[in-house]
Amino acid sequence: MGHSTTNFKVIRYMSFSRVREQEQMFFNLR
Repeated sequence: MGHSTTNFKVIRYMSFSRVREQEQMFFNLR
């Protein structure tokens, strides 16, 4: 079970960093 929890954390971190990347792209466009 502990392993799956770590996997979930990694997935959340990856999706979060992706959102940050898109935000920066929007700022650069403006």
